[in-house]
Amino acid sequence: MRLLEAMKRTRITLAAAALALLLSWLLSACNGPAADNGAQIRVLEPKLLQNGELALVAGIDMRLGDEVLEALHSGIPIVISVDLRLGRRYRYFAREIDTRSQHWVLNYLPLSERYTLEHAVSGDINSYPRLRTLLADLRQPVRYPWTQQANRSAAWTDGRHQLQVRVRLNRLRLPAPLRLPALISSQWRLQDGWHTLWITASNNPAAAQAPAAVLHHTPQGPLHAL
Repeated sequence: MRLLEAMKRTRITLAAAALALLLSWLLSACNGPAADNGAQIRVLEPKLLQNGELALVAGIDMRLGDEVLEALHSGIPIVISVDLRLGRRYRYFAREIDTRSQHWVLNYLPLSERYTLEHAVSGDINSYPRLRTLLADLRQPVRYPWTQQANRSAAWTDGRHQLQVRVRLNRLRLPAPLRLPALISSQWRLQDGWHTLWITASNNPAAAQAPAAVLHHTPQGPLHAL
């Protein structure tokens, strides 16, 4: 019973914070558009691991705008999504085989004046005294495993495939009152372009257990888009 009451209070608190932020943004909009203050998000040095399994290693470089920082300090969780998609490469296009997303969650705890970061892969939650320390930790390389179903576990080793990655601020994870304003504001439209890593499987049966990958890193380009 107490747990249900605590959950209701949390939802009410988030809704109240969201409505207060919405009113603040509407008032700010009357004074003209806000500057993005160098807000950005991007994938750092994506690399492919291919040793009997497929995994991607990358860091995240992020700078938040004033509106996002205001939401974070008002108790609104900020969700950063890492999107991966596997495709089969043909001559002029690539066909999508599978997609998945993993999510980092940033929070601010006003009572302790600390920031927390929920790990996208392990689910572990780390605490930080400063936001810059949290953002520096996000820049460190993290391994994102690509685990396929058993009947498709070797699908990427028998031809030419690509693994793509991008990172974005997930506006759909915001409380409902903030979603529409966030869709309009440039400070919330933080999204990196797709980064493409080509996988060329070896035709040598002896190398099939751990095929060497030939990688061509392409930050963006319509030719490689799925």
